[in-house]
Amino acid sequence: MTDTLESITYPLRVLTGTIGITYDTWLPYASACLISYAKQNLSKDEFLFEEPLYKPLDESLITPRLHNVDVLALTAYSWNEATNSSYTRIFKQINPSGIVIWGGPNIPKNTEKFSSYAATHNQVDLFVIGPGEEAFVEILKKIKYKEPLPRRWDSKQKHFPDKLLHSPYADGTLDSIINYEPKIKASFETNRGCPYSCSFCDWGGLANSKIEKLPKELVYETIDSLFSKKNIAEIEILDANFGLFEQDLFYLQKMVDAQKKYNTSVHVSYSGLAKNGSPYLEPILLALTDHFQLSKRHLKISFQTHTQEVLETAQRKNIRKEKLVEILNIKKKRNIPITSEMILGLPGENATSWVETLQEDIRLGIDFTRTYILSISENTLLTEKNYAEKHQILIKKVFFPNSFKKMDRRRIHLPKSPSSTYRSLDYEQHQLIYSCASYDLDELKRIYGYWWFHHNFYNSKALKNTLYQLPKKGVSYKVLIDSFFSSIHNVYFLNKILKKMNDVIELYYKPERETYIYDEDVYYFTTGPLRLDDIYVFWQNQVELKSILNIVLQPFLNDVDVKQAFFEDISLWQPQKQGNIKSLLGLEASLRGSNVV
Repeated sequence: MTDTLESITYPLRVLTGTIGITYDTWLPYASACLISYAKQNLSKDEFLFEEPLYKPLDESLITPRLHNVDVLALTAYSWNEATNSSYTRIFKQINPSGIVIWGGPNIPKNTEKFSSYAATHNQVDLFVIGPGEEAFVEILKKIKYKEPLPRRWDSKQKHFPDKLLHSPYADGTLDSIINYEPKIKASFETNRGCPYSCSFCDWGGLANSKIEKLPKELVYETIDSLFSKKNIAEIEILDANFGLFEQDLFYLQKMVDAQKKYNTSVHVSYSGLAKNGSPYLEPILLALTDHFQLSKRHLKISFQTHTQEVLETAQRKNIRKEKLVEILNIKKKRNIPITSEMILGLPGENATSWVETLQEDIRLGIDFTRTYILSISENTLLTEKNYAEKHQILIKKVFFPNSFKKMDRRRIHLPKSPSSTYRSLDYEQHQLIYSCASYDLDELKRIYGYWWFHHNFYNSKALKNTLYQLPKKGVSYKVLIDSFFSSIHNVYFLNKILKKMNDVIELYYKPERETYIYDEDVYYFTTGPLRLDDIYVFWQNQVELKSILNIVLQPFLNDVDVKQAFFEDISLWQPQKQGNIKSLLGLEASLRGSNVV
């Protein structure tokens, strides 16, 4: 039990925070849900809700925000734990009797793990497990009546809270942020829950259950409010299985109507599509492409891997690949570019299975393989003791200075300044597997080596037509890539690139519990494009690179189709021209007719 505030002066000032991780600025949706529901159920004379925190602030900026605050409530994710801890420490220095509440996916449900977690974060007064809206209101009522608070609060809320009257976007909760931030991004949900329990996903932890739908009038209210805000640049649908229900068609039509009504133009994305197919997916995908701005990143199919044994290890075998291929074929019919989503480093994966997954992407006609490094979230199967022991999983934490988020990506070409000294407040936290039964550090390097080839020659379109033809002729992707690597032992510029990548991998996956990294290259590589300045170096050395590729591909150039594809690829490598500068460092980097910084 913990004491409540020593003295109460009304209204109680409550500050919430959902600190993001991405390069872009996202509205703090989780905090907004708490505030909006609390406003609907508590007296405004007794509680004053401050504008929520939504991006990392250094000590000089966060300290004034924490003055005159009585209750600090923070959403805990794996990446923002260090920042939340620092905010909590500063808040307790300012107001020792203030109440600190943490909730969110990173709070362990397991009793033993929770006890250890709570002991580590001993300045936090109360942790909430599960959906937070109803618990937040009940906790604030206890504080109001000076009742003792438990250290752990297990939410009884299933998914959405009872008597939800308004959307947090419609009641003005986030208007001050929206009006201040140009091109901010927003997310919303039409349902909560997921029937699947994939080992790597926190939907398979706290959210694993029957899907519960939000009342449709609240979804319509949310959509109308979002499209009426001129500063919102992107809207993401958070549902785990969007397109599963017929109502999703109606919601999408509402979005189309709202865009016309307010004459806005926004990017629309989705967290996940109905994983085992749906009769509504085709019209939904067509509507998305016909009416909204979409990039390759948004038109995605989440395979995660094509290796059946790895899918079984991840408890994803009940999601049938043929259903995902149906989505792919819908997109192909409309010539919609297709991005697959893969996870690098799933337990069970090794270098051979990974390169076979990449070859399968080519066979399926995927335009771009978007790969994510496996990031570990609490309350997923990956963190469960029995599962971790079975698959010999070893987990570590990696910390980067938050200031790296503001780094201009063109700095990758520039000389690096000496590392600075960073305070603990400034860290973004990642959690990852550095070893398991199927790979160690050396095997990870081989996995990344295959990825390097695929990313820089297939994803970049530098050799895409050729690589698409070769599997049709029975050429093993693994054999081809191994042949390439065996041909470049004396090629300085390629060995320099690969050494740089391996240095990044060695530091990132160093076998230790915690690693603090001050190297911008490591941050750039691991949090974004999974490449450094490779394309730039290719461009500067393209004559030598073409010669190497000619040698590697020579055994296959007798085939007319392969020879023609190779000619088409090479002919698109335009010579560099001054005054026509275009960066190739984005996730959709292409050598076609472009120049680099």
